[in-house]
Amino acid sequence: MERLGLPTGDFDSLVFLPGLESSAPSLRTDGVAEVLQVLGGGWAVVGRTLRRVPAGWRDAAYRLVARLRYRLFGEYTPKPLPVAAWAERFLE
Repeated sequence: MERLGLPTGDFDSLVFLPGLESSAPSLRTDGVAEVLQVLGGGWAVVGRTLRRVPAGWRDAAYRLVARLRYRLFGEYTPKPLPVAAWAERFLE
């Protein structure tokens, strides 16, 4: 993240890095659309559809859902990962 010029402390958004070597990171709803594209199938269609909405509108909706997420989805309770080695893939 530091190498890409992104903040490393108190980061408040989704960041999608498709390839650490050459690809530029995608933030917020651009990152969501990229992830959906990578998932393929019907999700790729949803990702392409999402990209048709202006970025300002998408990001405003993203911020609204982020602000209301606990009311919408409840509190998050961390659970152990199925494979302990996966822990190195996540930032804390």
